[in-house]
Amino acid sequence: MKAGLVLAAVAAVLSLCGPARAKDSSKAVLTMAPPVAAAADAAEPGFQRREALARRYFVALHYQAIMDNMLKSLMPAILDSEVKRYPSLPPKYRQALTDSALESVRELMPVIADATVRAMAQLYSEEELAKLVAFL
Repeated sequence: MKAGLVLAAVAAVLSLCGPARAKDSSKAVLTMAPPVAAAADAAEPGFQRREALARRYFVALHYQAIMDNMLKSLMPAILDSEVKRYPSLPPKYRQALTDSALESVRELMPVIADATVRAMAQLYSEEELAKLVAFL
């Protein structure tokens, strides 16, 4: 049940990231890159500057606060769904389940943020990322 809550919350978070756009205008799919691909990205000229700009964008966006607020607002709906599936779940366990799911998803947030930052550094030019940072 906890895994279901965590997966639902992660899916909601990922849906808010929006569609990715590749430099060649084809559709891109965000995936976790294997370490070899990540190392190759880091060796690409300008990648580190683009990655730093993408991280600045996440800081300026207040990503962590937005995700915390979103999770807090989603958890009641997710919990209601689980309570319907498991109606005999006592109230004290409902709160424990909510707290546990929030903690699990919060632990995943840095991983999701890092993967998204790397994807942005791959997909957007330095100029585009600088404009995003300047916009905020």
